[in-house]
Amino acid sequence: MNWPRPPGNEVDVPMTLRGARKDRLHILEFLRVVAPGFRAELIDNARRKDIRDRIEKLVDSCVSHLVAYFQGHGQEIGNHNNEDYSVRCTFIFVSIEAPLTQAPDITGDPNGDGQLESFTAEELIEMFSAFSARATLVAITDFCHSGNVYRMQFRLRVLNDGTGLWQETREWNDDSKLGQKNKIKAPMIHIAGSLRRQQVYETDKRGGYFTNSLAHLKDVSVTLPRFLLNLRELVNVHLTDAKAHATNPLDACAAQIPQIFSNRMWPLDDPGMLSRICLGTI
Repeated sequence: MNWPRPPGNEVDVPMTLRGARKDRLHILEFLRVVAPGFRAELIDNARRKDIRDRIEKLVDSCVSHLVAYFQGHGQEIGNHNNEDYSVRCTFIFVSIEAPLTQAPDITGDPNGDGQLESFTAEELIEMFSAFSARATLVAITDFCHSGNVYRMQFRLRVLNDGTGLWQETREWNDDSKLGQKNKIKAPMIHIAGSLRRQQVYETDKRGGYFTNSLAHLKDVSVTLPRFLLNLRELVNVHLTDAKAHATNPLDACAAQIPQIFSNRMWPLDDPGMLSRICLGTI
């Protein structure tokens, strides 16, 4: 299967998800720590419709909290308004609480020419905007260019001493000026694998560096800023190793900086806040 082609590009680029098998294990390890008690339900060969249907059922059942994990490909695309709706994603699986759901194969719908139809940022926002304000949502995204794909109002800025502050995002301000209709009402936190302009990295052995690092965060009873700082440090260890590889080193300029976005200013001095958000006990 190939990447969806951007407008004007006639060259097929094969899709590979080298870290996917490891990521399935690693995300479950992380969720067992941050949200103990989750149970897994397997969905084979999930397509766009499967994910939409699953989200719609969760909306209709009025779930109190949800954790969704997306791993796959992200691709920047443009539009005539030059707005920041420019991430195209094809996912390998989704992990959702109530119950936890995994779809283990490349997600998307073949469009007849060997490519996959995929979700755009607008579609992701539209799906999550259907949840009521009574639900609590957590999204974890391990794909290139994820950044503030849900266009949350705030970004967590972390300082070296482990403290932090919430800063308003440009995407939110742009939406407010444009009167963007689809906004997520439910309290939501988004843990992104990288900045908007960055790729995420993976290997067969380690899986995605971001998801691998989540699995190795054994202590989540820390503040949100400390959690993010620890996560970034672990990702940097992977990048350093990759750049020092003897035969196929990663580019010395490569960078991957995980982010946290939200539409609420969660307390930043409260240890264990992420677990309470994931479990819906706040």
